[in-house]
Amino acid sequence: MKFSQLEATAYHEAGHAVVAYVLGIEFWDDALTIKPTADYDGLFTYTNPLRGFGFEAEISDESRLKAERAVQVLLAGIEAQRRHRPSSVRQRHAESDREKADDVISHFARDPRESKAYSKLLKIRVQLIFDDPSQWKCVEALSTALIDRKALSGAEATNIIRASWGSPGSE
Repeated sequence: MKFSQLEATAYHEAGHAVVAYVLGIEFWDDALTIKPTADYDGLFTYTNPLRGFGFEAEISDESRLKAERAVQVLLAGIEAQRRHRPSSVRQRHAESDREKADDVISHFARDPRESKAYSKLLKIRVQLIFDDPSQWKCVEALSTALIDRKALSGAEATNIIRASWGSPGSE
């Protein structure tokens, strides 16, 4: 993998992680990697807020908020990559994340117009997270660490984010 592609992947995965952190979503032990496989260029693993949840059984305010958090994490990768270097973005980079996000949204936004509006709203929320200089600094620090180390544990990623920005709610 070329350095520029490695850098784009690092920003993409770091974006997922920082938004998950901001939204209070736990990372898995083997949280981040930019070691490519046949299936992906990079990967961020976390505790999905929708784990064990069935939309068919319940669509409540609580479930909608969980779904919104999950979608924001999915959308964050491509938004971070785009913010860092717009020319690095290729359609395939976000295809899987986008499909997953659209699927989640379709469970609580029943009309295509509503789905499109919801998607746009959640994308704006991600952009607003990255508009905060202290939070964008976390993306930069995490992507730099990923380029250096190729993989980070959940604890390592959390420590890098905290060192760069501080823990949410600690003010």
